[in-house]
Parts: sequence; C-alpha cells; structure tokens
Amino acid sequence: MFSKKIFGFIVLFLLFNLPVFSGPFGLDMGMTLDQLRILTGKVPVLLQDDLYSVDPPNKNDMFESYLVQVSPKYGVVWIKAVGKDITTNGHGIALRNAFNNLVSGIERNYGKYDLTDFLTRGSIWNEPQDWMMAIVRRERYLIASWERTYGSNLPDDILSIGVMVSAQSSSRGYVILEYYSPNEKLHEEEKKIIQDSVF
Repeated sequence: MFSKKIFGFIVLFLLFNLPVFSGPFGLDMGMTLDQLRILTGKVPVLLQDDLYSVDPPNKNDMFESYLVQVSPKYGVVWIKAVGKDITTNGHGIALRNAFNNLVSGIERNYGKYDLTDFLTRGSIWNEPQDWMMAIVRRERYLIASWERTYGSNLPDDILSIGVMVSAQSSSRGYVILEYYSPNEKLHEEEKKIIQDSVF
C-alpha cells in the first residue's frame, strides 16, 4: 500500500513538472535543441549557423516547412513557417486571399495589428495586373505586424509577429509567418560581436 502511494506521488510529480509547450505550432521561445528533439522526436536539421529545420507537433496545412533560430544562450529566439506554393494570376488574388485569411486567424489570437501595403516609388510595376511581378521584384510589400505598440495582445515571450507575402513568379507565391522573441536582438548583437572579434 505504501509503495503504491509513493509510486502515485512520483507519477503526479512528474506529470505536473513536465514543461508544457503551448506556443506557435507547439513550440516555445527559449527551448533548447535537446527540448526540441524530445518534443518532436526528431533531431533538428542544421541548415546554417544557428538556423534549424524542425517538425513541430502542431502543424497547419497552409505551411510546408518550419524553421527556428536557436541561440546557445537564449534557446529558440525566432520561429518561421514558410507557406506552400499558391498558384494565382498577375493580380495576386489567390495569394492575397491566403494572406488575408492568415491575418484574420492571427488577429483572433493576438488582436490589433499594423498593415503595410505599398509600392516603392518609381516602380514600373504599377498596374493592377502587375501586382505579382512587383512582389517578385521586391518593389511591392504586403506585411501585417503585431507589436505591443500597435495594441497587440502578445505573451511575454513574443516580441512581435509578422506575416508577409513572397513570390517566385507572376503566377506563383507563398505566405511567410514569423515570431520573434525579445531575446532575438540580443542574440544577433552577440553574434555580431563574435564575428567582429576576428578583425
């Protein structure tokens, strides 16, 4: 009887002391590489420097790949989801619809956001049917941003969220979703100091 009580106590202790990951796609800022491996059951794939490809526990059909930037000191400081290709016309209607649907979903969770939608000055891609080509040429930008200064309701471990569109051609594009930790800038500053130290 005594041993069963001890066993039950140990099980409850372990259950209540397991980390709960409830951030974007089931990932949390600050997670270490070991925590990512345990959570996903797979070793994160190193792409370059501190950038890894991961297979998160919670996926969305809109996206085909998920990336994280992992700092040795701060853990995960940046989460990025890259959307699947969307076939559209020169006006970018299907791509813009996908962008608007994603923004609406994030707005339900995080509230107010700022919208940037502009064509750079002097661009020749200024007709409605040139919308996609302007995106390809990086002369048009469509970005939604969530920050506390905009009145967004963000958790403490997320500094900002961004949704943007990108395109490979006038008929094919995709959406990108990014989450930034408050420690992301600190990590970038430390990286720069290390890189500059070789001079």
